[in-house]
Amino acid sequence: MKAWWRTDQTRWIHKEFLTTDLLCLLVSACAAVYTRVLAVHVAGIQLPEPGYVKTQLALLFLMTVLVALFCQNYGLYRARRTRRFIDEAQVIAKSLLLSSVLLVGFVLLADIGPIMWDAMLLAVSLQFATMLAWRYHEFNRTERRLSDGVGTRNVLIVGAGVLGRQIAQSLERERHLGYVVKGFVDNNYPNATNVLGKVEEIPQLARAHFVDEVVIALPWDSELAAKATIEARRQRLNIKLVPNFYGGMGWNAPLEYMGHVPAFALHREPIPAVALLLKRAIDLIASSVGLAVLSPMFAILAIAIALDSPGPVFYRSYRVGKKGRRFLFYKFRTMVVNADALKEQLRKFNERKGPFFKMANDPRMTRVGKFLRRYSLDELPQLWNVLKGDMSLVGPRPHPLDDFQQYSLDHLRRLDVMPGMTGLWQVQARHESSWEANMNLDLEYIEHWTPWLDIKLILQTIPIVLKGLGQ
Repeated sequence: MKAWWRTDQTRWIHKEFLTTDLLCLLVSACAAVYTRVLAVHVAGIQLPEPGYVKTQLALLFLMTVLVALFCQNYGLYRARRTRRFIDEAQVIAKSLLLSSVLLVGFVLLADIGPIMWDAMLLAVSLQFATMLAWRYHEFNRTERRLSDGVGTRNVLIVGAGVLGRQIAQSLERERHLGYVVKGFVDNNYPNATNVLGKVEEIPQLARAHFVDEVVIALPWDSELAAKATIEARRQRLNIKLVPNFYGGMGWNAPLEYMGHVPAFALHREPIPAVALLLKRAIDLIASSVGLAVLSPMFAILAIAIALDSPGPVFYRSYRVGKKGRRFLFYKFRTMVVNADALKEQLRKFNERKGPFFKMANDPRMTRVGKFLRRYSLDELPQLWNVLKGDMSLVGPRPHPLDDFQQYSLDHLRRLDVMPGMTGLWQVQARHESSWEANMNLDLEYIEHWTPWLDIKLILQTIPIVLKGLGQ
């Protein structure tokens, strides 16, 4: 049984767009009517009757419903990125025009009485402007996020023949869709350009390239297509099949479009959209409040660090985040300025097993740094990373680039989610030296994550920090 917080991503986007449009339509209608009423009062003109304003508002409310219905009919509220901005502008203009014609016809036939035609015209103009304005902002924001690699979907195409190449070219031309073609998989063309491997290697390739979707483009090889589908489903990847029924596999499958490329959705991994939204809301609220409340402590710690040893107050370094994306990571400086240069010399004294480095009595540590580490105060600037969206309050800890270089293929699974300030292994195995034990806890968190688990881990982290068990 599907948990209440899990929902189809396309349905969530549908509601978000519809709700925003309705808000724009209603606010614009009210603004137009009351602007006209204010102008009448300023001119000293008496309104025809007491219910006059309510009548105008009721008519515009009816028009709002008509506009929303026309927009829905023209597919405006399908999944995000299925249209270009100019396409949506045309749909909105057409919906407003048709709604206006119907409303005028209704008013004339019903003989309702005096109508604020200038307010109606102003309302339509405002509705068109506001609906376009927020969409223009949303399209620009989405484009910026896609250019930064945020919100993109990595695609592996099964089939390096003519059909597969056409799909890749189409997706590369329409970058606004957010698809990034990582390469091809094909047993028949193993040495062709950008062919990463064979169908049997899909699990390894999907992990290595952080693949989200597999597109099957094998028009005449149903056996190989079936094998690719099985391998992709085992990896919990979304699967799309470019139209070819393959002996019945595509029957009753919903037809979707990747730009202008039609595909049958054979399987869609459920996305916990509501739960992820709740997680992000908690991150935003907690990080904002935390930064505001703790700002006096930040100032005191900054002064202490500056007086204790020469160098900057904050330590900044690049870490590896979700899907291998790099981001600038912030901490209070707890070591000498040249600590990174000394790290390789000390790696032989590493007390942890695996790709990450840890020493209990690290000689690079400053006096204030030892105190900060003991109570995890050095981690507080990461609230800024949480606010920016690079990290979450709870998740696997982000590793430095040199530690990331030592990852094996299996270790990349921990990068499927947003890194966090605290996590399962920080609570249950804070001083565990085994990399595999920590990895298993990270994977357990990923597999069994819920919003309530995050809240539980945050509450469990607080007494651990207060006990001063950090190193």
